Amino acid sequence: MRLLHRAFPYDASLPLNGLPPIVGFYVDDSRSLGREEVEPAIDNFVNYYKWYSHASGVQDVYGTVDSGHIYEYKPSRGAAEDWLWMSNTLVDNLLDSGRLIEDNGLRFITSGVGPEFQNPNLTEFNRPPASGGRAYIFENHIAMRLVLYLNTTQVRKIDFTGTCPYG
Repeated sequence: MRLLHRAFPYDASLPLNGLPPIVGFYVDDSRSLGREEVEPAIDNFVNYYKWYSHASGVQDVYGTVDSGHIYEYKPSRGAAEDWLWMSNTLVDNLLDSGRLIEDNGLRFITSGVGPEFQNPNLTEFNRPPASGGRAYIFENHIAMRLVLYLNTTQVRKIDFTGTCPYG
């Protein structure tokens, strides 16, 4: 628990008092270790995080005080020995929007995904880019689907008759 407090010291001046609303972890499942070897420490940590985050005022985007979202990634046997790969895999799985929606964790990041959740009052985020460009953001749960499209109000002509310096 000391490491949690050292990494995320309570600070009332910060959003959510400086505590992470979403936490992910995995236990090295190599033959020399395993979850059963570090019990009850894992369950104690999970229970402490839930209690401490709730008591410290962690909230979802609706302002509801909650115990945050904690996710334990369970790798296939032996996969945890590659720490770099496992860390990247954990973050990918922790922040996977499909999993967050399914596990009710997305509410700690946003009220939803898609144009129906756009806030028209946030005009600073709804302005087309000064470059006149467009941005398409896709998400892949089962099939690619467009989740955000930013367009420009400017019309510019670009002359493509010149020689491209990059071939």
